[in-house]
Amino acid sequence: TYEPTVEPVATKSSEVDPTANWKTYTDLKFNYSLKFPNTWSDQTGTNDKNLGNFSFKSNEEEWITGTVFTGTPDLENDAKNNGSSHSFVLDKGKYLLVVYSECMGPGCDVSKKHLDTFNQILSTFKFTN
Repeated sequence: TYEPTVEPVATKSSEVDPTANWKTYTDLKFNYSLKFPNTWSDQTGTNDKNLGNFSFKSNEEEWITGTVFTGTPDLENDAKNNGSSHSFVLDKGKYLLVVYSECMGPGCDVSKKHLDTFNQILSTFKFTN
């Protein structure tokens, strides 16, 4: 006689969200938030906050900056930066450009040193309204 075998169905183990305990930055003017690692510091000045801009710095001198601008995002330039920048549409004609770099100032190059962290930060972007 034939006896069918029943194989257990593989269940996906619940994955732990690596950003769950990160700090949250919220922009009330443009109604968005995103998270950044606890080991990074928020370097955003008051004037920048009023404009919708932000700056986060790691203890290894890496920076994530966000700048609100009007016009059209340069998606071609985003692609040239090898995934180290990304634009979000905030409102009609307003965009948020988020950029990862290893340092700030003249002569700083965009790097791929911690693009995984950058991509995790981008993945936490959400509108709060």
